[in-house]
This record gives sequence, C-alpha cells and structure tokens, in this order.
Amino acid sequence: MKKTLLRGIAVCLMITLLCGAVMAAGEIYVNDANGTLSTGIEDAYAVGSGSVVSKLGERRVYAQTSTGLQTVGSGTKYENVPVSVDKVRVGLFFGSDTLAEAQLELDNGDGFNAGYYDGERNFVSIGYVRESRVNVVPDRNAEIRAGATGAYHIRLNKTYESYDDARRDADQFGGYPAWLNGKLAVLKGSFSTQENAQKAISDQGLDAVVFSGTNRSVAVLRANTEQILFLFDCGSTYSLALSPVSEDKAVTQCGAYQYYGDFQFTRLTGETLTVVNVIDLEDYTKGVLPNEMASDWPLEALKAQAVVARTYAVANLNIYRTYGFDLSND
Repeated sequence: MKKTLLRGIAVCLMITLLCGAVMAAGEIYVNDANGTLSTGIEDAYAVGSGSVVSKLGERRVYAQTSTGLQTVGSGTKYENVPVSVDKVRVGLFFGSDTLAEAQLELDNGDGFNAGYYDGERNFVSIGYVRESRVNVVPDRNAEIRAGATGAYHIRLNKTYESYDDARRDADQFGGYPAWLNGKLAVLKGSFSTQENAQKAISDQGLDAVVFSGTNRSVAVLRANTEQILFLFDCGSTYSLALSPVSEDKAVTQCGAYQYYGDFQFTRLTGETLTVVNVIDLEDYTKGVLPNEMASDWPLEALKAQAVVARTYAVANLNIYRTYGFDLSND
C-alpha cells in the first residue's frame, strides 16, 4: 500500500513538472502520504526509473551542507566528514573566450594585493597596488585599448628583500616592482625590441640589463593607460592573482558582472588570458542560488538547492584542471 501510494505521488509530481515545461533530471524524492518528513532523512524514499522505490537509509547518500560533508546511513544521526575546501575556482573567461585585456574595477575599496595562490589554495601576497581600477594584459608586444605594450624591459641589477624597498627604488627610477621566479626586482619601461631597451640603458647610464619574460608573463596596468604598475612572471609554476582590498566585503566588476572574491590570470596559450574567480564556497553558493531558483520559491526548496550547489562544487573540484579552475560559470 505504501509503495503504491508513493508511486502515485511520484506520478503526480512528474505530471506537474511536465505541465510546467520543466523536465527534472535524475530521481524524484518523496516522503509519506502527507508529503512531509517527520523522521530522519534516512526514512525518505526515492522513486527512480520504472517506478522503483528505494529507501535512502538503505544506501549511502552524501550531501554538502554549510558545516561540511554529511553522509546519510542507518540510524537518525549524521556522520560528519571533514572537507577542507574553503574556496572554489570558477572559470570566467577560458577556452575560446580568453581575453587579450582584462579590466577590474573595485566598487568599494582602493586597491589590490598582488600575489598568487599556492597548491593549498592559500593566497600569498607579494605587494599592494593602490589603484581601484586596473587592466591586466599579457606581457608581450601587442596593441591595447590605450596604445601598445612591449615585451622588453630594463631590469636594474639589484634584488630586494621587501616589496616596499622595491617600490621605493621603482618610484625613484620611474619604474615598477616585479616578481620574477620568486624574487623581487625593479623594471623600467616597455619596449618593442631588445635594441631599443639596450639603447635606453646606455642613454640613461643605468646599471641594468635588458629583460624579457616568459610566455606566461603578465602585467598590471593603470586602467586605460600604458603605465605598468606591477609585473609577474613565475613561468608555469604560479599565476598572477589580484585580491581586492576593502573594509567591507569587496565587490569587483570584471566584464559585464560583479563578483566577490579574488581573480587569477593565466596565459595558457601565451597570447591571451584565462580569467578565474577564486571565491569562498559560501559566497559561491549565494551567487549560484538566485540563478537556479527564483527567490520567491518555497524556503525548503531554496535550502535544498543550496545543499545541491555546495555538493556539486565539492564533487567537481579540479574538473577543469587543464584550465586551472574547478567549475565553469555556465
């Protein structure tokens, strides 16, 4: 009798979904005759293909909640499984949609910490760029919105222990700090040829050499200018990351949308930039939810969608590892 009733509820649910022109994928979950769950989730039922009814407690089911990964087994208590995932990486511009020039505009702050993410998803800060609007470009000979960039630079024959020291010398020489394979340096200028850079060294009598980065080198420019503020080149080891600085939760415009979190830039092709949003898991969930369900849907449905969003994110970590992120923004 119970199975027959459950099948009837499932049929009604399916008809309702079809009439609404929405086809649900996977299984439809139902409970008792009143449509409520008065006991633990392990007593809920699932109706699958061919009207096969299964009890959740009879198999292992996982759900990602705000406090961690939960498993549903026998009994009425959940088993907490620690998940050390605080941040997810979402691809914004990748594949055929990479950018020749990316612009960030911080709505509620006055600058960005420049650095990189290590293998444990920890942001490592190198120095501070005091600009609320910046453009990020591949460090190469190219036309940009404000003019052109050059792949050759003047590098002072000196390394630095601190970003502040490098910044001080950069200001004195009219240059900019650079992070080159784990060392701080000061560069100056942007030239299209090695000969032009060498001539500038001779003309100015500088103790310096000509520098040209790898095909992963990336430059941060003052917005809508050719002026370089910071240059980053760690080859394929690390990618440039910019973390907005704000007293409140930072909101940054990138392309047509606004985002929480940080931004990572990688020259995978050597010519253009793959742009990734590195964001807290809970902020990711908040961002996904209103795009999956209308805000006036029943609260319990919104809660369930939040669980699904977290679970999907954790289950698909590194699925786009070739591009350097976890999830796409589609």
